[in-house]
Amino acid sequence: MTSDGWMDILRNAIERQRRHAPFFSWFDRSPSGKAIAEKGTLESLLESMETIGRAEYSRPRATGRDWPDCEATNSAGKAVAVEVTEFVDAAALSHKTQPRQWSDDEILTRLSAIIEKKDERGFGAGYAETVLLVHTDEFYLDPTRIEALLRSHRFRLWHRNLTRAFLVFRYSPQLGRCPYIELQLAA
Repeated sequence: MTSDGWMDILRNAIERQRRHAPFFSWFDRSPSGKAIAEKGTLESLLESMETIGRAEYSRPRATGRDWPDCEATNSAGKAVAVEVTEFVDAAALSHKTQPRQWSDDEILTRLSAIIEKKDERGFGAGYAETVLLVHTDEFYLDPTRIEALLRSHRFRLWHRNLTRAFLVFRYSPQLGRCPYIELQLAA
């Protein structure tokens, strides 16, 4: 490939790059590109868990299917379904508005809606656990603040298809990992 060909590829990638909440994004939104981003998000969570001594899951892999997005293996050697989704201000993605502060009520409402939507659909037989992984790179969502907000909050599961849920934040150089919070689910 000529240097002009490579420059065209780089220009195209830069044009498609997100300007808001880019940490977990991947410019290639084709099925294979989406799978790379979702598996990478799961790997970020597992690396963060391992860093603090919680090696509960291993062998992350993209399924190549629409549902679930990824699979992992739990400490008992059983398959785990992992659905990956994003907590993001869609208006700020469009570049029409600036990133904004989220109120506590907005955070709880958005997370509840995400959990409710993902809990509606069963993951099928053969999985020991069904995990929801919500990632965010929202500028104004501080992990310490969100952890305090969520400490005593339980998210209602209407369909009981999910067994665990995690909220993972962009990489923190201070921590040397992506901070995360395990969301408390109530049947």
